[in-house]
Amino acid sequence: MRRDTPLLGMLGLKSSPSARRAQRAETVEGVIKYLALEREGRAASNGLLRVQSRRSLEASKRSELLSCEGFIPFWTDGSHLEVEGEDFDSIKVIEHKRGQVVVGSFVGPWLVGMDFAVGHEGEETVGRRLIESGVEEVLRPAGLMKEVLILEDSLYGDGPTLDQLEGYEEKPSYVVGVLGLKEAQRLMAEALEWQWRDTGPQPRRGWEASGVATMWLQCGDWKVKRTMVCRRWKNEGELIWNYAAVGPTGRGHEFDGQ
Repeated sequence: MRRDTPLLGMLGLKSSPSARRAQRAETVEGVIKYLALEREGRAASNGLLRVQSRRSLEASKRSELLSCEGFIPFWTDGSHLEVEGEDFDSIKVIEHKRGQVVVGSFVGPWLVGMDFAVGHEGEETVGRRLIESGVEEVLRPAGLMKEVLILEDSLYGDGPTLDQLEGYEEKPSYVVGVLGLKEAQRLMAEALEWQWRDTGPQPRRGWEASGVATMWLQCGDWKVKRTMVCRRWKNEGELIWNYAAVGPTGRGHEFDGQ
């Protein structure tokens, strides 16, 4: 690693970290641990990723890009990397396991950003930052804001992230899980039978019964209400309903319930 000057340059480093900063710092593993502490270095490597992704998008056929039901998917997700040692500012303890939280963002098949949660940051904070840079430096310059479908799991289904997605002038489409919200769970559990459209048993999934519904969702600190699309089902041999819910909006906030 120390002798690979071009690679160090792409990572935004003038030289490989010294052995005093990290064990086996000449390896990729050692440098990644160093980058977890040095945000400036991560910004340089992420800038390179976004340039490469934009060039790849612009060189691709439109039909290939829009292979996801006419959209190009854009999503972020995090992972907990288990590590040993004590000298990491970005260490998080999740389910009694120490590790670094790393978050990546992807447009289609291309990685457009990766960052670590440092200090008191959580995955969602890092994810919102990666979404913003992906929009500003990749999707918008490539003219894909009308064709993008932003996909996020329930960790991102709260006010700050939804406000961010709805704040873009192009009004991109998105689907974000909202099952983690207590208000969403309450609405589905307390919904009357007539609010659900019966979709019957689905043996392939092991469901004895199922249904779908659309509801308005507005948490206490939200300034607006949002559409929530809900699914419920009973597994074979069970008496209680299971629930799932997403918040789809964009392009006029239209949804036909199908």
